[in-house]
Amino acid sequence: MNTTATDLSPMVWLVAAQFLLYAVGWALSSLLMPERRVAALHWGLFMLFIGLGFVLASQRQDPRTWPAYAGANLLFCAGYVSLRRGLEVFMGQKTHDLEHLLTFAVAVAGFLALGVDASHAAGRVMLAYAFGAWVLARAVATVLPSMRAEFGRRTAWVMTSPGLLLVVMFSYRVAEQLIFPDMPLEMHRQSATNQRFLMGYLFGAAMFNFSFMGLLTSRMVAHLREQTRRDPLTNLLNRRALESTLNAEWQRLQHGGAGFALLALDLDNFKNVNDRHGHPAGDAVLVQTAQRLRAAVRDVDTVARTGGEEFVVLLPRATPESALATAQRLRQGMADAPFDLPGGPLRVTVSVGMAWARPDDTEAQQVMQRADRALYRVKDLGRNGVGVAQG
Repeated sequence: MNTTATDLSPMVWLVAAQFLLYAVGWALSSLLMPERRVAALHWGLFMLFIGLGFVLASQRQDPRTWPAYAGANLLFCAGYVSLRRGLEVFMGQKTHDLEHLLTFAVAVAGFLALGVDASHAAGRVMLAYAFGAWVLARAVATVLPSMRAEFGRRTAWVMTSPGLLLVVMFSYRVAEQLIFPDMPLEMHRQSATNQRFLMGYLFGAAMFNFSFMGLLTSRMVAHLREQTRRDPLTNLLNRRALESTLNAEWQRLQHGGAGFALLALDLDNFKNVNDRHGHPAGDAVLVQTAQRLRAAVRDVDTVARTGGEEFVVLLPRATPESALATAQRLRQGMADAPFDLPGGPLRVTVSVGMAWARPDDTEAQQVMQRADRALYRVKDLGRNGVGVAQG
């Protein structure tokens, strides 16, 4: 094994400074991202613990002290646990706190048992790197499925690649120490191998931070994209999003897929609600209508607000009979239950127009037009009813 005499102190301090600067950066970032503050603070603690661990490791010399050896290793272990828990928080998963505590307790017990004597140096090296490899491997295994579901397979693998690289690097270190048990690979020792490992830490720290920022940016972009698809008052899909979903269903129908139905709904005499009770009451009626519609349909159905008091329900894989039953149920539910408003209960009815998609439709909008015409006929006939498109 190459043991070139190289003074590693400047590089150890450089690695420590890099991690500590990243810790400050994440602490400041947490102030600007209240919705991601807990995850950012965990990642800041990861950087802080690793940085402080390198600070203590830089003080390793004879006589051996507990802070420089056991203290540094325990800070490294705490950093990896913070990294994993932060990823769990960010992905909205249940945190494995009992596992974290038990794993860290094993590390504490191990380092206390091994002490700081030079005769147990190889054991400490294997315990430290095996702990890091285990926690990072568990972190990747825990969050990778959620990342694939949210960001896609390629992005998920890119974002977890720093952790996987460290798992490989740490596992290699454990194997290397097993092969050379009489030559402890403590990071403060002067060797070309340790120099390469410190360079790996510099590279790994940057990769982790790029990955964290990539996760935050990807989620922010996805959130902004979703916001452009949502009605701000009711949080239902807006007209643009509905048209996209409707076109997708129509394309499936053209390729032999199941048919679908469309319900166009309009609150009756809604202008009177605003005029008599005020716009806050009108907004409350719209919000409660959205909640009722969403609760009354299937998970596969799409509910959208397409205008002031206009709503649309898209029913994929529905038969004409089931679609008509749904329309009647929605109308009846609105008529039977008054709205709960600050000024007292208020009864508001709804008119519904139903259209069934036909294979010979040349575009999806034809289904919407037939549903609208059916709705207008109900309005002309006195409202509070269900109309079925002809043809």
